[in-house]
Amino acid sequence: MRRMHCLALLLAVFFMASRGSAQTYATEMRNLLSQGHKIDFHKYQILLVPTTNFAIGTMYPLDVTQKGFDLVKLGIFGDSSNWWTTISENDKRAALRAIVRPTQPGTIELHGLQTRPLDLGKVFPQITAALAADGQKNNSEVQVVISASSLQSRTIDWLELDDAVYMEHLVRPSIIEHADKGDFAMTTGDLVLNDFEAHVISKGSPELKKQIEAALNAFVHHSPSSFDLRTNSDGSYTLAGKLPVVVAVYITRPPTMKWAELGDRQLKPLVTPYLLSEIAKMERLGTSVSSK
Repeated sequence: MRRMHCLALLLAVFFMASRGSAQTYATEMRNLLSQGHKIDFHKYQILLVPTTNFAIGTMYPLDVTQKGFDLVKLGIFGDSSNWWTTISENDKRAALRAIVRPTQPGTIELHGLQTRPLDLGKVFPQITAALAADGQKNNSEVQVVISASSLQSRTIDWLELDDAVYMEHLVRPSIIEHADKGDFAMTTGDLVLNDFEAHVISKGSPELKKQIEAALNAFVHHSPSSFDLRTNSDGSYTLAGKLPVVVAVYITRPPTMKWAELGDRQLKPLVTPYLLSEIAKMERLGTSVSSK
């Protein structure tokens, strides 16, 4: 009996250690999403790092469904920030409000929910690399806790997008060409965190804190995503998203029927694990993707 008890104890310790070692940004985001019980996120793909890019409306060449492509070289066809012809910013915002609409259950308040502490390198590997280049190897002394005010689910309204493309002629000719061909994959839904904050906490020396501050400032200035940096009264730092941070994406082919006739039918999702890795690589390298 004693041997069985010891074996059970060892297995429990091993299990807990395995859980800790498997902790990543993506697993913490999955845990956070699971607490918004009203959202069925299981057909979404959870991104591997925080990003304010690659949101709903991003149009990719179909190569992203295959292995071995380079997203920097491949590029994208466009996204909701650059679909447009020379219309005013107010007209763009009005069109987007119609095309990108919230889905049920709408915005879910998170009421102070936050992740468990994560090693800095699991969330922002590019900052860890900058610290390593400065001679700092012990990243366990720097941890990140993520919080946000709310979680929002968004989807494309194909009737409104059809109007913008074919009726109102609000989008560029190159986007219309791809719309006609149907030769693209698109983020037709996403889950985003509003007021995203990554709290960076260091237990190290004053010298380490100076290195962290320098690395965080460099990240804010060079990252393709949009973050602000705040210094807190307790000596910690906060990276705050200036735009909603995209947590998960729903990627599909465009409808084969007329877009205006799709209604509330749900398109079959594409599974694009290599694309997720490429997005993470671009964030890590601080590289932006260009539109064709």
